[in-house]
Amino acid sequence: MIGYKIAKVRDKSMEPRLPKGSVVLFKSKIRPKRGDTVLALHPEIGKVVQKVTAIGRKGGVHLSAECKRGDEAQSVGRVPREDVLGVMVRRLA
Repeated sequence: MIGYKIAKVRDKSMEPRLPKGSVVLFKSKIRPKRGDTVLALHPEIGKVVQKVTAIGRKGGVHLSAECKRGDEAQSVGRVPREDVLGVMVRRLA
């Protein structure tokens, strides 16, 4: 599918909405907005599925886990806008 990406949630950071192992469809080339769930490329972690909590004036996107407990609750912080690979369309499995 051109313009779409599929990713699997690798941890519990997005629970309860997206449990570990969920398969999610993302649409590329959409500008993320606050509250969106996105697939992003983090320079140290690699691809992550996280929630957009803020968008900076210079285009930086701040990402955070949805889970609020334990090690899984860690936020990955800010990534450049161009490192957001897609915005979630739907959960597939």
